[in-house]
Amino acid sequence: MVASPENQNNPKVSGEESSSSSISKYLANVQLLVTIAIAIGSFWVSSKVDTAKAEIEKTKTEIDKANQKLNEITTRFEKNKKFSDEISKTIDELSAGKSTKAKMTLVRLYTLAEDPKEKYVLVNLASASDRAELIETVASLLEGENPEGLKEDVFTKYPILAAAKAKVARKIDRTSPATEQELNSSQSLDSQNDIKPLLKAEANLLSQLTSENLTGWVFLGRENRETKKFESNVISPADQQPISNQPVTLMQSANIRQKRPPQYYTLDNLPRLVGALRRGSVIKVIDVSRVFSKAGHVGVWARIEVTRKT
Repeated sequence: MVASPENQNNPKVSGEESSSSSISKYLANVQLLVTIAIAIGSFWVSSKVDTAKAEIEKTKTEIDKANQKLNEITTRFEKNKKFSDEISKTIDELSAGKSTKAKMTLVRLYTLAEDPKEKYVLVNLASASDRAELIETVASLLEGENPEGLKEDVFTKYPILAAAKAKVARKIDRTSPATEQELNSSQSLDSQNDIKPLLKAEANLLSQLTSENLTGWVFLGRENRETKKFESNVISPADQQPISNQPVTLMQSANIRQKRPPQYYTLDNLPRLVGALRRGSVIKVIDVSRVFSKAGHVGVWARIEVTRKT
């Protein structure tokens, strides 16, 4: 639209039109800025909402994990308490109950022991009981977890069991008739008081810890001081000294020692007891040796391998 000559020549009208145009541009700029601000604000709010949602989900996941952990701890506590209660109820059976019942109780407790620490508690109980049948039972249970393993590996893995086994052996060694016979090699075979087999309880204790194929040294008999002939009430025949690789059946119970006794041995320096065999067990003689006891008598000892135990 073309301004009239009057408007063109009228300074007042021209200034008003210029001012109106500036206001329009200002309002347009303000509207643009507001639109941009709203867009930025919407994006920021949307971003904050997404972040808040992510934090909520993360917190929810952590709460779920914490609840799961709490449930696991609660379950473990309840199992431990049940296991502890069972031990408390059966402690008398394990320490002084009949042999078969004590062993069955130990087996039942083992089925409840899911944690390795609980199994080690049973190892400690068996060791502290001084009962070889419980030591043997827990060793067999542990061995069963590794079918390819050997019992000796169990005793190596659990030194406390090995120490308990040695303690039982020392206890029996001090009181067993077989030890008395080893020391008193001059006892008359004509005596009516021949060395009897180990008491049944003692024989069971140590013989359970004795494995077949075990090697060691066994007292077989004596050399007569006058005739120099072999005499024995431990093996049969009683007047024939065994030779290498000969199988021999025991007529009496016998101790198995780690090595040959020293010359002029006594109870204090007898080698460590590593096993015991009952009457009827079969051994293979590897080597035979003459050893003097402190009293000057000659004992006949043999390095042997256990072929069959009764």
